Amino acid sequence: MEERFDRMENMLGQLITMVGAMSKEQKEMKADITDIKEEQASMKADIADIKEEQTLMKADIAHIKDEQILMKADIAHIKDEQTSMKAENEDRHVEVLKMFSTMEADHTLIWGKAVNNERDIAKMKTHVFPHNNF
Repeated sequence: MEERFDRMENMLGQLITMVGAMSKEQKEMKADITDIKEEQASMKADIADIKEEQTLMKADIAHIKDEQILMKADIAHIKDEQTSMKAENEDRHVEVLKMFSTMEADHTLIWGKAVNNERDIAKMKTHVFPHNNF
C-alpha cells in the first residue's frame, strides 16, 4: 500500500507540477495577448492618424486643383488680352503706315508745287524782267 501511496503522491506531484506549468503558460499567454492588444490599439491609432493625414492631403489636392483652375482661367484671360492687344497694335500699325503714306503723298505734292512755283518764278524773271538780276 505504501507503494500505492507513493505512486499517488508521485502522480499528485506530477499533476501539481503540470497545473503549475499550465498556470505559468496561461499567465504568459495572457501577457502575450495583452501585448498583442496594446500593439493592435497602437496600430489602430496609427491607422486613424494615416486616415486623417490622407483626408488632409485630399483637401490640399482639391485646393491645388481649384487654384490650378483659377490659374488656367487667368492664363486664358491674359491670352485673350494679348490677342486683343496684338489686334489693336496691328490696327495702329496699319493706321500709322496710312499716315506715313499720306504724309509722303503730301510731301511729294508740296515738292511738286514748290518746283512748279520756282519754275514759274524763274520764267517770269526771264520773260517779264529780262534785265533785272534778282
